[in-house]
Amino acid sequence: MPSRSFAAQYAESIFGDVDVDELVGAMPADYRLKGMFFQDQVQAMGSEAFATLQPTLDAPPRFGRYLPFVDYPLRDFLRLLTPAADKRYPTLNRRQAFRKLGRAGFESFRLTTVGKVIVAALTDPLTAIRKMPNAYALVTSPTAVSISVLGPRSARVRLEPYYALPEYDLGVVESIIAYFDAVPTTRLSVEAEALVIESEW
Repeated sequence: MPSRSFAAQYAESIFGDVDVDELVGAMPADYRLKGMFFQDQVQAMGSEAFATLQPTLDAPPRFGRYLPFVDYPLRDFLRLLTPAADKRYPTLNRRQAFRKLGRAGFESFRLTTVGKVIVAALTDPLTAIRKMPNAYALVTSPTAVSISVLGPRSARVRLEPYYALPEYDLGVVESIIAYFDAVPTTRLSVEAEALVIESEW
């Protein structure tokens, strides 16, 4: 993945486009994600658009519906994001739309039975971020998350190995922090096989 870095204020848009096909081509085939996140994108794009997309997928879901806690190829998830973003956020540029989908992804997880149990035990953004390694391990593989606490209101999140969409995971981290009525300021650094997200609030 090409190296790059950028900063993001929670209430301000980021701009530009992303070559999702390039990301899909670079991602190893064994990367997996739970179906709960896929079904959200299918609902966003609509059944007709999904039917058109299905022949391009590595592993289309049986009977056209993703099961919440079944593993599916992460490459397929990336393929779903563009039509979902275009349909759900037609007035936004792609990078900002992917970021918004990431924020919605945290909400989807939070409303699952497992998510409710995890979130119920959290009291503030730092406590929540410290739980990210466990939460990510439940829903994706083989990417692992490590956390460095930088201060009482700041932390560094490192995802590695990483071949996905940084704007999406930016949205996830922002949504975790914002859930506790805090406003994050974030800087992302994309390395060869890692994503580093530093946030303060």
